[in-house]
Amino acid sequence: MSKKVTPKFEFDTRFQWEILKYTIKDGNGYKALMLYKFDYFDLIHQQVIARALHQFFKLKKRIPSSAALLNEEIKKLFKTRDYATALLEADRLKIKKRVVLLYKGVSKDGEDILERCKLFASFVEFKSTLEGIDLNNYGQYETYVKKIAKAVNIGIQIDEKQGNFIVQAHRNRFIDRHNRGSVVPTPFPQINRLTNANGWEKGSLVTIIDQPKRGKTLALINIAKAYMGRRGKKQNKKVIYFDLENGETAISTRVDQCVGNLTKKQVLSGEFDGQLSKAYRAWARVGGEIFVRRMPALSTTDDFQKVLDELYQDYGMRFEVAIVDYVGLMGSLSGKKDDFERISEAYVDVKNFAKKNDFDIVYTAHHVIRGAYKRRATKFLAEDIAKCIDIPRHIDALFGIQQNDDERKAGLFRLELIEQRDGFSYGRAVFHYQMSTQRITELNENDLSEYNKVYHPDDGEADEVSFVDRGKARDRAKSDI
Repeated sequence: MSKKVTPKFEFDTRFQWEILKYTIKDGNGYKALMLYKFDYFDLIHQQVIARALHQFFKLKKRIPSSAALLNEEIKKLFKTRDYATALLEADRLKIKKRVVLLYKGVSKDGEDILERCKLFASFVEFKSTLEGIDLNNYGQYETYVKKIAKAVNIGIQIDEKQGNFIVQAHRNRFIDRHNRGSVVPTPFPQINRLTNANGWEKGSLVTIIDQPKRGKTLALINIAKAYMGRRGKKQNKKVIYFDLENGETAISTRVDQCVGNLTKKQVLSGEFDGQLSKAYRAWARVGGEIFVRRMPALSTTDDFQKVLDELYQDYGMRFEVAIVDYVGLMGSLSGKKDDFERISEAYVDVKNFAKKNDFDIVYTAHHVIRGAYKRRATKFLAEDIAKCIDIPRHIDALFGIQQNDDERKAGLFRLELIEQRDGFSYGRAVFHYQMSTQRITELNENDLSEYNKVYHPDDGEADEVSFVDRGKARDRAKSDI
């Protein structure tokens, strides 16, 4: 009896379905879309979905964010010559239902799916090339070799480990830029106006400094909430909060206070659970989330990575924003013990960690030295950072929480820009704050104009480039160049 031969490569319809789900549900799904063609799929309904994805992506440079958008694209396909008579009404209804299913749940094992998708595309192209080879046509050998090499190397152009060809790979670079954007705006217009491109480059690391127990964690919690989204300014991001100082319960309670604008006593009473549940259900519908994980002191980015990997394996969840409260308590991957070297290398590790996980941004906080307390009313200096003055070399922006007596009485504080790599060298963002409810609120332009008149009437040059008129100042700077 002959032995059954198992195909070396097997990409059945279930795996092809997972490719489509990965394309739609994963942040790197567009990379898979760049690998396959619609006719790679065996089932007609999967071919139609893949074709519609390609058409939408070609037009919008992104993956459809909802089943409704993709089904609208599919309706256009139904009217084309290829499908107008080839599909029954039952087939069309089945395809629409399949699209809805694709948008439910999560796609897990994304890295593995993308790697197998490369193999899948390579296999289809390689198989097609072999079937078309005429071994007796010696004049075509060179062409056959090139086709085989192209099939074997499918996927290399989207592999980030290969580096960037500025000329040869420009198309893929443009697609990546349009689909995800290399610059990501923050939820705070005042801060965006301080930058050169209305936000920072992906993977940026921002540090906020202040005295102990003065509001650094308050700021980080509100930053996390802002990235989840707010009315009229939806970010709908998933935020992972690594806490090395306070504890998961403490941070979670403070987030509840911030979300509900409630005191700790009100939150713990349980009387406002319905109000909080309504807010969290709204975020759940748009995909916003904050995951808080308590980490021991001297944890490293390897420990952080294990948490991320577990969350992806268990829930298929990827995070766009990370908050580390705070990096100064971390250990370095190199195992350095001296505080200066440990903290300096930990910041470098976090930058690499952000790049590896494709974070939009990472925020952290740090203490200032005692001698800097007198500058809290005005503006901290970069050298005021405690234990490691090397930190500004490794980060993209440094802000100080600043407040004079008049601002404190009025319930205001400033995030004063100390240094940044890409943007204005000075400026501020002003917020209302309420410690009892753990809530900060950015001043709108009218309130900010009044604030500047009262608190900074003699700023001179600083007033000329106020937040309200920041765009005009940028234009002036360009003309000077």
